Amino acid sequence: MRYSQTVATEELGINRLTIGRWVRVQDWQRDNADRIEIFYSLSYSPELNPDEHLNADLKARLNAGEPVRSPKAMQSKLLGHLRSLQKQPVRIQSYFRHEKIRYAA
Repeated sequence: MRYSQTVATEELGINRLTIGRWVRVQDWQRDNADRIEIFYSLSYSPELNPDEHLNADLKARLNAGEPVRSPKAMQSKLLGHLRSLQKQPVRIQSYFRHEKIRYAA
């Protein structure tokens, strides 16, 4: 992982970093304390992770309708749904409405 002075991120989620990377993150945070806020989460806490809402959405879509019978068909269905989601910002925003995930909005 590389950290630079030009990072525009205001929030950073950290989990499962090696000690070496953690020290670099701490150094970078100290130097950029006015620009960043770090949120700590448990090593496995899917209810706090907006990505898990996307995963659940994808799984529901992949399991809906006709069963997928080949890797190519699965990829096609998956990419189709992701492209559909790109056109639905309100749906993506809904992933962040859950009380425990609002911190990431």
